[in-house]
Amino acid sequence: MRWEDEKQTKNFEDRTNDKVTSGGDLGDILGGLGGGSGSGRGGIGLPGGGLIGIIIIIAMLFLGGGDLGSIFGDLTGTNTQQQTAPKTSQKSKTTMGDSTDSRKAFSRTVFQMLDDFWGPESKEYGINYQSPTLVIYSGKVQTPFGVATSDMGPFYSPSDQKVYLDTSFQDELANTYGSKGDYTMAYVLAHEFGHHIQNRVGLASAMGRLQQQLSKTEYNKYSVCMELQADYYAGVWTKYLESRTTTKGEAVLEQGDIEEAVKTASVIGDDFIQKKFTGQVNPETFTHGSSADRVKYFNLGYKYGDLEHGDVFADKGLRNPVGTPTR
Repeated sequence: MRWEDEKQTKNFEDRTNDKVTSGGDLGDILGGLGGGSGSGRGGIGLPGGGLIGIIIIIAMLFLGGGDLGSIFGDLTGTNTQQQTAPKTSQKSKTTMGDSTDSRKAFSRTVFQMLDDFWGPESKEYGINYQSPTLVIYSGKVQTPFGVATSDMGPFYSPSDQKVYLDTSFQDELANTYGSKGDYTMAYVLAHEFGHHIQNRVGLASAMGRLQQQLSKTEYNKYSVCMELQADYYAGVWTKYLESRTTTKGEAVLEQGDIEEAVKTASVIGDDFIQKKFTGQVNPETFTHGSSADRVKYFNLGYKYGDLEHGDVFADKGLRNPVGTPTR
């Protein structure tokens, strides 16, 4: 992905040097590395760090019962299925770098590209759009609902409309699952930005109401659809990038970028994690969707490049809580 020297978002907070203390119930998270969705749920402690800590929690809950609903997770699981991805034509390959400053610059640039697309796109669909804010932190970060840690991975908070990203997250993806490359992180940010779009159309609050009305099993079906729709929105943005050029007139997307996103989607499905760490798969406890579904909806978003085809709820036989935006 060609991103260097491109515009960076000004809606940015650098909290890597903040001093924070523990506290809060983490009940308003939409995003993060593990489980469930919806506003107002109580938080849980996550042992370990990053993906490893989440994997342990998921395995424990799967074997012994429990609820991961306090964190509207974005990135859990893996899958061994091979998927076909669209190919890009450029031959050179840039990277986001390993330094903290480089990671901040990359994330801010991608966030601006997301804002550049979703602002005008939301207007076309009559969505009351407001630009979100990117918060980059290290280890712990203070939020309106308490202190969040890097164990959660990236997450979105509807109450302050901010995406939170720990500087070490790309290491977790690369070292644990082999998901490397700059577009891996671009996909992650695009998914989180998708939660912001869902929030702006009222889906986050609608999910909170459904949580009070449905059983845990039924509610989880909606939670999975919300996650998969965020994957679809990541694909929609990727379709937009296909025609975008840099200030130097070069294509933003490079060869292998889309494949990186598809690989990441394929290594973060609920089914593989459950199979790997418990030897079993229980779809009723899914919180993000299977690996196959995560790849499927990213690819569908990339194929159509619109919101009309992104009603995952209807696709799964459920009533969409807010309906599908139309132009």
